[in-house]
Amino acid sequence: MSAPVLDMLFKRLFESSIVQKRFAISWHAGEPLAVPITFYEEALRSCERYNSNGIEAKFNVQTNATLIDAKWAAFLKNNKVSIGVSIDGPAFIHDLNRPHCAGRPTFEAVMRGINFLRES
Repeated sequence: MSAPVLDMLFKRLFESSIVQKRFAISWHAGEPLAVPITFYEEALRSCERYNSNGIEAKFNVQTNATLIDAKWAAFLKNNKVSIGVSIDGPAFIHDLNRPHCAGRPTFEAVMRGINFLRES
């Protein structure tokens, strides 16, 4: 989604009567953290820009956590973005069900991302 489309989405959302008290935006499917942090910074700015009635807006992300580093963890924490991590149990089960596109295991990368979240 381009920045102008994202901006228009929030503009129209807050102009409408759809949202009256609170709402949540959930970023999921594929890997939502594959886009740069600037995408989410712009989303937050657009939401704030058009939210003239002070409606409670929550953001959440469902991720495999493999791309989470200290910068992502800090951004998520500082912006109060709720996060869910997709993990399929212990390494031997997870790696069987969620291999990297090149066939490599991903469990350790997921745990590394979780550790960044814990430390932030």
